[in-house]
Amino acid sequence: MAHSKLSGLIIKVSAIFENDLRIVIFSAEQGQQSFIAKRAHKRKLSGKLMVGNIVTLYFQKSRQNAFLSDCDIQTPLPEIRKDLNKISLLFYIINIIQHVTTYNQSNPDLYELLIHTCKCLNTQNNLPHLKQEFETQILIKEGLYNPQVMPEQFKTIFETYTGKTLKAPLSEIKSPATSSFINKTVN
Repeated sequence: MAHSKLSGLIIKVSAIFENDLRIVIFSAEQGQQSFIAKRAHKRKLSGKLMVGNIVTLYFQKSRQNAFLSDCDIQTPLPEIRKDLNKISLLFYIINIIQHVTTYNQSNPDLYELLIHTCKCLNTQNNLPHLKQEFETQILIKEGLYNPQVMPEQFKTIFETYTGKTLKAPLSEIKSPATSSFINKTVN
């Protein structure tokens, strides 16, 4: 088996058996790719293999599977994990990417949009604006953009295009003003 490496953003992690994980990353060169991390918990890989991490994966490919041998985090995004609304928006964005891409489909434009959006999500707090900007860019990149369409119509356009249901993040992303009001009320 040949050793290879691939960089991308982890978009899905699921348990297989007791100690193994199935990892799906989205990369610019190869689109969605799936890997198996044998004994991930015992090898202390599970902390690195989290949805939203931008990583380089080292792996060996067999006929049917790619087995992960190591992982390096390229860009940690710690601020996302501190805010439930940011986590919710991250999963919403990843869900959109999963619906418009397939395995082995190279898409550098969507990859750059995803990485840029995740980095902004890590540093910015205007989540409604970030969500709307991402949705607009998705429509542009998929050839569906119409300047006369209102941002509220994204869900309908997207679901018609993909044939898949799209769940909004949480109940909807709250504006920073609402969040600070909630924080004052709770304290």
